[in-house]
Amino acid sequence: MALQADVQALVDAVTANTNAVQAAIAGLQAEAKQIADLQAQLAAIVPGQPVDAEDLASIQKAVTDLGATNTALQTAVPANVPTP
Repeated sequence: MALQADVQALVDAVTANTNAVQAAIAGLQAEAKQIADLQAQLAAIVPGQPVDAEDLASIQKAVTDLGATNTALQTAVPANVPTP
């Protein structure tokens, strides 16, 4: 038996909101992993010791990737979403 159209619309709206929240959580978890990985790279640097070109390039890429993730997450949330 199918739901009434108005009830089905409400069920669909709840599903859409649930999917949006799950996507936001997944995005934040991915960003948190990027941050943790970058922190580990930085923690491995020994003060006073030179950083080789490969490590420096890896850190620069991690910073660039994190910036891209931040931009993607910021633009994924509409500016007019009210905050509680």
